[in-house]
Amino acid sequence: MNDWAVENEIAHRGHALVWPSPGKYPDWFEDNYYDADGAYADEVEAWMIDYIIEVMNEMGELYAWDVMNEAVHNSAAESDTITDYLKETPFTAIDDFICTAFKTAKTVSDENGWNTLMFYNEYDFESAAEGSEFYTKSANTYHLMKHLVDNDCGIDGVGYQTHIDIGYSDDDIQGIKDSFDMYADLGLYTQFTEIDVRCGKANNNSKYTAYCELEEGDEWTDEMLTAQGDVYRKLANACIFKSNCLSFETWGYVDGDYSFLSDPMNGFMFDDEYNTKKAYTQVFNKLANANRSNNEVVARLAGEI
Repeated sequence: MNDWAVENEIAHRGHALVWPSPGKYPDWFEDNYYDADGAYADEVEAWMIDYIIEVMNEMGELYAWDVMNEAVHNSAAESDTITDYLKETPFTAIDDFICTAFKTAKTVSDENGWNTLMFYNEYDFESAAEGSEFYTKSANTYHLMKHLVDNDCGIDGVGYQTHIDIGYSDDDIQGIKDSFDMYADLGLYTQFTEIDVRCGKANNNSKYTAYCELEEGDEWTDEMLTAQGDVYRKLANACIFKSNCLSFETWGYVDGDYSFLSDPMNGFMFDDEYNTKKAYTQVFNKLANANRSNNEVVARLAGEI
């Protein structure tokens, strides 16, 4: 796949080298190698390093890698101590394992003469707006990113998964813009990596208050489709006019059987028959009409943050 992408001059992101979340690994690994006191830390660290090296060399040069995915706990309190807000997995007992992963990936890239960008990818942290239900995780994620930058771990950017709903507020859109600026100040790129704008975020997570009132088989109203399009447009606008935002990607593009979202959540820009929705038109028009002489756009095209 990567050879085909290179041959056709298509940027190819890798996802993900390390995913330190409970339930993402076989039971024998999580049951036998999790020890808070670090009894297996050296062994797990060696496996992690070897895996990163082998996978990166097998895949070849990619435009970017998600080196680390979803390490920060959703429900942790705000803290200046990294281990307070990381999810508990066999990796947690490794001393500064996230930095080690990034340094390993960066070394592989450098030794091969590649220019691969190294990203940390996360969800439900996107808005830095105070009072937002995303604020605490946003603050903890920023603290982790600053640690990685300050310790020269090899991180280049932050991936914003952005699994949100049609009720996503303008305050949170502004909170995304503010967080882009915060990471620009750290010298980091940002990317939208897994966007979907669904009906009802709380259908997946009781932490959130927005539920989808529709039942399976119900049609979205025109008002809902308009709201979805508005959120997509505002996200695209946020990225266009922040010079450190490099990409705008959705987690799939069509509703229905090929989506990870069940009906009627329908979070994408094409319906289940591949027809464009209002969201597609909104994003297309925003891109088509964007001022390409804008200072932020010029800076991004020049490779500047």
